[in-house]
Amino acid sequence: MSEYIDKNKALEALNDKYYKISGYSAAYYAGYQHAFDDLRKIGCEDVTPVIHARWIFEMRTVQGDRFACSNCGRIIETGLYAKLEDFPYCHCGAKMDLEEDQ
Repeated sequence: MSEYIDKNKALEALNDKYYKISGYSAAYYAGYQHAFDDLRKIGCEDVTPVIHARWIFEMRTVQGDRFACSNCGRIIETGLYAKLEDFPYCHCGAKMDLEEDQ
């Protein structure tokens, strides 16, 4: 699985480190400058944070069971034709992967 970092925070950390070091050779500082320039040139990915939630059992009805999203409260109903596994995401975008005790 890929991990993503905030490019601006990485550049800021590198820049802060560059200005805090002293007493090294010019080649050392040039290395920092090259790293800074290379990082600045890297393109950015379009990523969205994942919201994790779960379906909370509300009640049993004649047609089936009623569940609510732990993030937004949206109600879904399961029964003969719809199972809880058919709803891996809520319409709010939450991924339904949290366990019962979380």
